[in-house]
Amino acid sequence: MNKTLDKVSLGKYMILLGLLVLVPLGCLFYYPEEMAHRESFLLSFLISTFIGGLLCVYGHYQNDPDALRWQLRLRMSSTTVLIIWLWGMLVGALPFFLGGQLDFTRSLFEAVSGWTTTGFSVVVPEKLPHIYLFHRAFMQYVGGLGFVLVMVLFLPGRKAMTLFSGEGHPDRIMPSLQRTAQIVFLIYNCFFVVGTTLYIWAGMPTLEAICHAMSALSTGGFSTSTDSIGAYESRAVEWVSILLMLLGMTNFYVILQCFRGHWREAIRVTELRLMWATVAVSSLFFALRELPVLLVNGVFGAPQDFIVACFDALRRGMFLTATSLSGTGYGITGPEAWSPAVLVVMMVLMFMGGMSGSTAGGLKLHRVYVLLRIARLYLRRRLVPDRTVIVPHYFRVEGRVAFDRHLVDEAFGFALIYVGFFLVTAMSLCFTTDASFAEVIFEAASAIGNVGISIGITGPDTNASTLIVEMIAMMLGRLEIFIVLVGMYSAWQGFSNGTGERR
Repeated sequence: MNKTLDKVSLGKYMILLGLLVLVPLGCLFYYPEEMAHRESFLLSFLISTFIGGLLCVYGHYQNDPDALRWQLRLRMSSTTVLIIWLWGMLVGALPFFLGGQLDFTRSLFEAVSGWTTTGFSVVVPEKLPHIYLFHRAFMQYVGGLGFVLVMVLFLPGRKAMTLFSGEGHPDRIMPSLQRTAQIVFLIYNCFFVVGTTLYIWAGMPTLEAICHAMSALSTGGFSTSTDSIGAYESRAVEWVSILLMLLGMTNFYVILQCFRGHWREAIRVTELRLMWATVAVSSLFFALRELPVLLVNGVFGAPQDFIVACFDALRRGMFLTATSLSGTGYGITGPEAWSPAVLVVMMVLMFMGGMSGSTAGGLKLHRVYVLLRIARLYLRRRLVPDRTVIVPHYFRVEGRVAFDRHLVDEAFGFALIYVGFFLVTAMSLCFTTDASFAEVIFEAASAIGNVGISIGITGPDTNASTLIVEMIAMMLGRLEIFIVLVGMYSAWQGFSNGTGERR
């Protein structure tokens, strides 16, 4: 076995994942008629915990990974994180498969979409038992936090920091890693409780409110209805969804500063300003697209009726902006209502994504800002004398940060690789579907951005090859590509070295 794999940590994670699969069984207290489905969750729990226990025992007698040099530990953590996520997707798929709800490919697709908080679905929610609806939403809720962060809460240790960094978390908001996990977990759960309460107040049944709050806050997008949020036809439900999606794509560090009363430090964060500017401009654009239709087809008995209609258009525009930028994928209308111009703007928003340190996908706004600022700097240097010294900077919560070579290289490198994999995904979908080029481009952007808005390609009747392409794209998008590539490379190196030693 690969000696550079942290088998003890991996085993502990498998046990924890097995325990997480038991959480949906709580639904049986409210829906005892679904007791027949408990075996699929119990068997999934037993499989994960048994194999995890074996790995812990086996790894205990192997060389201690902490004795390895730090470069090897970093690569090892990426491999461990990658395997943890792959195992989590398999365990998450088992209840669907063992319970006879879906075939294996579709079960795996649903789990991948859930853990990666994408929101693509191949099920008809109205036909699923309540326990599976909760299972889908709970996968997104945990996936939004990240497996490693959840484990740090319950299984802290010396190896947690490398695994925490290996999962792609940008920073620690507290000096202690476990304290960071506790603060994030507390904020996350407080928003979940508030969101569930608001949904119930807006008229949602309790289970549906819980599922939608988990999916909205994690920017996942699984709904209990095929028509998503549009099925409720409620302004209040839409506003609650907008609020949770905006919170989900905001950096937890910024939110913590707001709770502490440090509003000045939070408001000056460059990434937050870019997010709100994008939300404002895009919402206004979507609203103005509806204005001609309102003027031509609207029947207004009084001037205030027209004002109300304009505010409704702005609300719908803000909802479409939030669901695209955050990568949630909730909808209040179908794709048939979107014009080509709207689709283009939605694609741009899906590419941008939310803030770093949030549950959103995409490029992330801090990289977008770096790219835009460097482009502006390049143009400015063509207009001012060469002797002028320009030092770009941006603001984070901890203060002003100057651009350095590492920051610029990381932004450009990730953006190029991201676009490259997006194009590969789009070309692959061209071969596996009969969809038009525009539809394939949109679906690929939605998959790799972990958005989950489908233009009609992904659904219960989608072929297996298309689902496999989208699963790979969703995985790459959630773990920000580098982690997957480094993890695969490290695993291959370890396997090759092990093979060489045996020879």
